Amino acid sequence: MQEWNDSVKRLILGCDAQDAPWTAPTAELGAALDKMAEEPAERRLLKTAVMFNFTRLLGRSHQHALTVAPAQPETVDQCGGRAEELLRAALRGKDMRLLSEYLTALADAGRVSPPAALADLLDAALNQPRLQVSLRHVMGERGRWLCGLNPKWEALRSDAPASEELPHLSGLARVDALRRLREADPAEALSQLSAIWKDEPAKERAALLEVMSVGLNARDSEFLSACADDRSQPVRYQATRFLAQLGDASVLTPLREWLAKSMQLKKALLKKSQLNIEPPKEFDKAWEKWGVKEDLTHLPNRTKVGKRAGWFYQVLALLPPRASAEILQTSLEQTIDLYRRSDYAEAALQALSEGAMLHGDVTYFEALFPALTEVERTEYLGGLAAGFPAEKIEPLILPALQAAMKKDSQFWLPVLYQLKAFAHLTPKLSEAIADMIRAKIIEGESWYYDAHQTIDQLAYQFSLTSYEKIRSLLEPLQDDRTNPLLTVYKNRVDFHKELQS
Repeated sequence: MQEWNDSVKRLILGCDAQDAPWTAPTAELGAALDKMAEEPAERRLLKTAVMFNFTRLLGRSHQHALTVAPAQPETVDQCGGRAEELLRAALRGKDMRLLSEYLTALADAGRVSPPAALADLLDAALNQPRLQVSLRHVMGERGRWLCGLNPKWEALRSDAPASEELPHLSGLARVDALRRLREADPAEALSQLSAIWKDEPAKERAALLEVMSVGLNARDSEFLSACADDRSQPVRYQATRFLAQLGDASVLTPLREWLAKSMQLKKALLKKSQLNIEPPKEFDKAWEKWGVKEDLTHLPNRTKVGKRAGWFYQVLALLPPRASAEILQTSLEQTIDLYRRSDYAEAALQALSEGAMLHGDVTYFEALFPALTEVERTEYLGGLAAGFPAEKIEPLILPALQAAMKKDSQFWLPVLYQLKAFAHLTPKLSEAIADMIRAKIIEGESWYYDAHQTIDQLAYQFSLTSYEKIRSLLEPLQDDRTNPLLTVYKNRVDFHKELQS
């Protein structure tokens, strides 16, 4: 609110320097200002600042307050003390990641926000969909009361988008609304998506369909199966991916049959067995319902491929790696080796990894990693961090950290950068990373600005239970590069402890 900012400026500079006429945002406030025209400048300034601040916090003028019923009393405890202090500090610093964690912790503890912080929290959440989800659970009676008084906060009251919201939104706003609704009620989200689906252009349908990954379940199968007739190739392929992920036999069975016909294992007594891959020479129109692209020219890593390799890659990426092992009657390690030595190695290995990610198959990567170089393992970590929780792939990350800890290793920062996708790290990973950073500081390692950002974000990822161990590793160093990390980390720990007390 510009008027409030103007009043703050006048309060700082004083009446003599800033006694110009005021501009009121509403006729009601303008009339109130006119009544004070003959009062001393100091009193006029203070009273005007009070009125503008009231309007900023409530969304209505001070006179409107006379007709407003008070908020209902709270039925649950609010946070206070150190927790309130930390919450307000995060607000002042506009640290949305910390605010989101604090509000989620409040909700989990069955507490509500302190009343004095509500107006600032509501303002902060206006353009932060993730913050809105958390705030709705902790705003309490006072927050709902405030939302009803200020039109700009009204939309923050409900726990999910209203049923009529999706038809009236477009672009990213609609995608975000659908994602929030999928998180709250997947069945209702599916119903609303079905209602608007046929009228949407292809690009919109593809963007909306991707949101189905949130809360994907068997009840989505009928809608996804109908997408086989969609006009858009990306929509058909994404729908096929979801059906494969759900284990739909109508998709997986023909895919496996196609794969089995496209491969032949030649066994040899004295030499290694050889895998011959022979996809059809002509594009099968039946593949169109799966969304297989006829003229794929490049893999996601920008490697150029021929048409047949492109077809093979797209089909193999829909299946779990164990499907290949079962067809070839080999172990996963042997299957990887066979594909690696085949004429379709690049396309096949990338497809196997995508299939493992799609089906949540960590065992594939456990079989793959021993055969990779340190560079290759580091490159894989980013994708794994985006697709799996830290607990599931901890055994894959710890060896990479141990290798990166070696003196003169150039991979310690790339490894940390790849782990940024994790919301939280396990205690073992947290302590191993802190130990590695300590070793690099003692070695006299120098790093650049982007490295500082990578280190700083660990404060939000480190396990809360590892604080004392990590503090004992890093605090004695008194290094300016890790002190900010420890400050934010301690604030997180203090906030959660305060809620538990």
